[in-house]
Amino acid sequence: MSKAKSNPITDTWAELYNLESHKIPVKQRVKVGRPARPIKRTRVTVELTDEELMTLVQIQNALKINLSKAGALTTVSRGQVTGLGLRLLKTYLLTATPTPGEVRLPEHITDWKGLADLLKKV
Repeated sequence: MSKAKSNPITDTWAELYNLESHKIPVKQRVKVGRPARPIKRTRVTVELTDEELMTLVQIQNALKINLSKAGALTTVSRGQVTGLGLRLLKTYLLTATPTPGEVRLPEHITDWKGLADLLKKV
């Protein structure tokens, strides 16, 4: 396994996802009922094609299998998979623009095909 460079921003949200994926041991529960989520999440509705939904489920299942083999993570949600994809796209777009911290497409990208072609180079 290769060691990735430590990045404070990536490390922070990765740790939060790890925290969210752990089940709370029964002995630590104080309240009766469903425990509060360790990270506040907002419910949104997303319309996906059958292919996009199948891709989301396949990635979620692959992550569940691989991450649970390590014995540390017990759950992987669709929200986490979607959040990871969004963070990766944002990171790429931040590095593709000349202005630090600004998320925008390079000037030559004018349609979805252009964006897809750009991302294939990654």
